[in-house]
Amino acid sequence: MRLESEIYFDKVAVERRHKARSGIDVLARAHLFERRPLTVSIRDLTSGGFLMETSIDVPIDTPLYLQLPGLQMVAARVIWSNNHYTGCQFTTPLSVSELGWIEDSAWRI
Repeated sequence: MRLESEIYFDKVAVERRHKARSGIDVLARAHLFERRPLTVSIRDLTSGGFLMETSIDVPIDTPLYLQLPGLQMVAARVIWSNNHYTGCQFTTPLSVSELGWIEDSAWRI
């Protein structure tokens, strides 16, 4: 199955955190243990984490693997959850080149 993704960057977003954020809209796969992989929308991305929108509520501290187009799966865990919006932290931050790949590509999974 191939998912089309669109990326947009919000250049005027108010910075409330320590790391630079990219406002994006990307379809990805979240692999949660004991569940089928979910198609999720990544709405916000930094080297340290991301905001995803899902069709289910994901409990805090849930480990997951995120499959972003063009990259290997990356490990993360849920930091907070509010309805269908979930904030996650990467186990190992994304590198500058990985972030650059995401920002510079019109990619698909």
